[in-house]
Amino acid sequence: MTYQYNHWKKYYKHAMENNLNHCIPSQFAAFCAVEANDLGISQVIEIASGDGRDSLFFANLGFEVMSLEVSSAAIAIIKSRSLGLDSLKTFQIDVTNTKLPKPSVPFESCCYYSRFFIHTLAETKLREFFANLSTAMHGSQYFFTEYRNEKDEFLTKYTPEHSRYFYEAKFIKAIAEANNLMCVYETEGQGLAKWKRDDAYVTRQIYIKN
Repeated sequence: MTYQYNHWKKYYKHAMENNLNHCIPSQFAAFCAVEANDLGISQVIEIASGDGRDSLFFANLGFEVMSLEVSSAAIAIIKSRSLGLDSLKTFQIDVTNTKLPKPSVPFESCCYYSRFFIHTLAETKLREFFANLSTAMHGSQYFFTEYRNEKDEFLTKYTPEHSRYFYEAKFIKAIAEANNLMCVYETEGQGLAKWKRDDAYVTRQIYIKN
């Protein structure tokens, strides 16, 4: 069984049937779009893209986008919202243990992006993911990530049914570094990922492949 497949299938099926999918991009996506543009990046590979809100945002800004997601229901939402948008391609894969697709641009012009995914992984899957990601990445490629950290564990959650693991930033960095990824930017706090009554305490990190 792939990573929490049944949970996410049910979650996104419900979202699609009740028109609950988001249209507004995350605050993190806006931050990363500026960073990616400054770095000369033209393609974003989004890992665990969910309903595609950020993938669509990047594509509409002119980035080439690969949207990777395990849930067929989530992929269906993305496809329904991206009709006529040739710059966005979807791939239904389990990113923890399946070879990631190759960029369609030079490696140095492509980055990896993941929001609110790391904290959904139990430690074994977390380590598998970083090993898989490192294998896919080439030297000097970037990985942008944002996740709930240990300070968020007991704060209000708008969607309380999800499985979450609350890792310290130094723990994530240690796993990343063991897979040849070096952290070049880090910040944390609230106000970075606020949604309705959920003001998550998050860590933002940018990694580069050694």
